[in-house]
Amino acid sequence: MYESKTIFLTLNGSKNVDSMADAKLVKVGVLAGSSYETILLNPEHSLDKAKIEAVPNDNTNFKKLIGKKIEAWFTLDIVANTLINTQGKTEKMEFKDFRIGKPIAIQEKYIATTSATSGELVKKVSTAFEAFKKTSAYSDIIKKINKK
Repeated sequence: MYESKTIFLTLNGSKNVDSMADAKLVKVGVLAGSSYETILLNPEHSLDKAKIEAVPNDNTNFKKLIGKKIEAWFTLDIVANTLINTQGKTEKMEFKDFRIGKPIAIQEKYIATTSATSGELVKKVSTAFEAFKKTSAYSDIIKKINKK
C-alpha cells in the first residue's frame, strides 16, 4: 500500500518549494494536459502563467530541472523517485542531489503490483481487498495511517 503525493522537486541547494506560495517565486515545469497543470493554473493559487512550462512528458521536465531551465517540477513523488533512480544514473545524479518538497496534496491509498502480475491474481487480490475494506480492521489501519 502506498500514498501518492503531489510535490515540487527541486535541485538540492536551490530554493525550497514546499507550497503554492513558494511556487510563485520560481519557474515550474509540469506535465502538459495533466491534472497537475490544472492545479497550477487554478486562479486561487495566483501563479504567473508565464512561469509555468508545460511539456509533453516527464523525462523532459526532469532534464529541464537538472539543466536548470526550470527551478521546480510539479509531479507525483513516485514519478520523481522513478526518474531520479533511472534517468539520474545517466546524468550521474543521485537522490542526494534533489529535494522532494512537502506534499501539496495526498492522493488515495493504492495497492501496487508489477506489470508481470497475472490478471487472475490481480482479480483475486482486488476482490479480497474490496471485501477487506468493509471490515473494522481496515478502518483501524486507515485511521492509523491518517494520523501520521
